[in-house]
Amino acid sequence: MPRKVGTLLLSSFILLVLSVQTVAQERTILAVMEMEDRSGLRSADLGGATNYLRGLLAKSAKFEIVDKGRQEAKRKRVISDLQLESGDPCYGDKCRVRLGQELAADTLLTCNIARLGSNCTLTCELIPLEKATAEDAGVAKFKCGVDGLVEAVESVAYQLGAGGAERAGAVPLKEGRIGETPEAWSPTLTKQVVVSFASEPAGAVVLLDDEPLCQAAPCSRAVSLGPHRVAMQATQYRKRVETIVISEGMAVSWRLSPDFGWLTVESQPSGLDVKIDGETVGQTPLARRRVAPGLHEVLVTSSCHYDAGERIVVVRGEEELLSEEMAPRQGAISVTAVDELGNALEGTVIVDGKELGDSPGTFVLPVCSKEIQVDTKNGVWRGIVALTEKRTEEVEAVVRSSVSSDVNWLYSRPAGVELAKTETTVAQFRKCVEAGSCDSGKFKDNDYSRHCNWGLDDMDDHPMNCVNWHGAREFC
Repeated sequence: MPRKVGTLLLSSFILLVLSVQTVAQERTILAVMEMEDRSGLRSADLGGATNYLRGLLAKSAKFEIVDKGRQEAKRKRVISDLQLESGDPCYGDKCRVRLGQELAADTLLTCNIARLGSNCTLTCELIPLEKATAEDAGVAKFKCGVDGLVEAVESVAYQLGAGGAERAGAVPLKEGRIGETPEAWSPTLTKQVVVSFASEPAGAVVLLDDEPLCQAAPCSRAVSLGPHRVAMQATQYRKRVETIVISEGMAVSWRLSPDFGWLTVESQPSGLDVKIDGETVGQTPLARRRVAPGLHEVLVTSSCHYDAGERIVVVRGEEELLSEEMAPRQGAISVTAVDELGNALEGTVIVDGKELGDSPGTFVLPVCSKEIQVDTKNGVWRGIVALTEKRTEEVEAVVRSSVSSDVNWLYSRPAGVELAKTETTVAQFRKCVEAGSCDSGKFKDNDYSRHCNWGLDDMDDHPMNCVNWHGAREFC
């Protein structure tokens, strides 16, 4: 009998030891990290809340809490190894995981406090080191402040304790009303008045207390009474800012100062290109061109004239005038006049309507001269001038004897030739034949003679047809 009792006691003791070991093995080694706060609580209050949470979880059969002193010593060592600031609370994931490994913890508990309006939230997550993702979490909303944080810590501990409120040390839920208590409140009453805003130039943006009020003056807006910072700004004008005491019936009308000056450019002759700082902006006369204050390079250019200009300093709000007398680029012509047989003739040389002198002769001209005319006793010769700068061009005016044929001629400037205003009649062509300048024999054997007006009676007023190129050249 004694032997059976001893055996029974020994078996019970072994079972008790195994049960204790099993329970110990099932408890999670938990490292409670310092709370991370974004609500503005004091560091001392955060430390106290972390210690309170540590104590509540330590009462749970679910966790084995790492000693605070040992954890602090390891934290300093990890921060040193990672070359972080000595005061770093070890919020980053890299620091936290390293600290958990140094503490031989199974799981980290990280807590964050965030503000949502007048309320705050406490969120705590259990993060196993082997997974690096949250396994469980507790969340509590509270009225921002230390008192509310205490209640939130108790609620989160209750959620994470897994053994009931009594083991977690949290306050159990009770029957009763929940929610927020209404607070007395009334809006601040501010009297507003309508204020009109205008600007010169129109279209300025109006700002009130550094905030846009209207996009283009003139405009009117409701504004509260009292002092306000008013500003107006427009492109190429200086921003104007003043503090104004707003009153009833007020109108704000400002003239803005230009943030530019003006350039007026003239030239003789006019119609030449104007470049400002290398960019072609128009032709002379260029009136009151807006430019930024400062130094500008103004140049009048032309292929017919030498470029001319100045570097001009333009003052804000003032006008500068540049007037240039342009010097023409020059070439020359050497003019001789001869008749049909090559005999030299004397004549008067006229270019673009201006009489230059007698031919033969050499004359200096602007390279962009256009029309030349040589008047001789035998007749008039006209042509087009084509000059190259600093070169002398030879011009031979071949003046053909004029025959009075009653032909009205029209000079074409673009073509440089004379054209008959009307069709040449048989009577007019007959005068050329009678003068010996045209050969009528060229038309007698023409295959088309039966269709030709030449040689037929009563055809003097009809057009002269059947004339080939040689006959037309002779007539001209």
